[in-house]
Amino acid sequence: MQSKIFLPKIIKVEKNIDNNFLKRIDNRYFNTYGNKENLKFILEVAKILKLKKNSLIKTLKKFKGLKYRQEVIFQSKKLTIINDSKATTFSSSASLLKSLTNVYW
Repeated sequence: MQSKIFLPKIIKVEKNIDNNFLKRIDNRYFNTYGNKENLKFILEVAKILKLKKNSLIKTLKKFKGLKYRQEVIFQSKKLTIINDSKATTFSSSASLLKSLTNVYW
């Protein structure tokens, strides 16, 4: 197998993501603005690397994220408790907080 050389290149990544794609992966981890932005970056890299879309979707469906980073530790109809103790600054939690309503922080 030949190795391919990748040269550095700056790529502009649009922040909007197709809602139909989000429904296909069906993973609540990608519901926050910041994680949608990260997902869009992943999709652009996957396109460059010519990864198979079905394999990517299968992997994204199983993705759990980092422990203690936007981790849902309890959920009921009236209450969701999220552990974000790995956030290093307030600004690193800002995208999560912006995507939620009725937040007690």
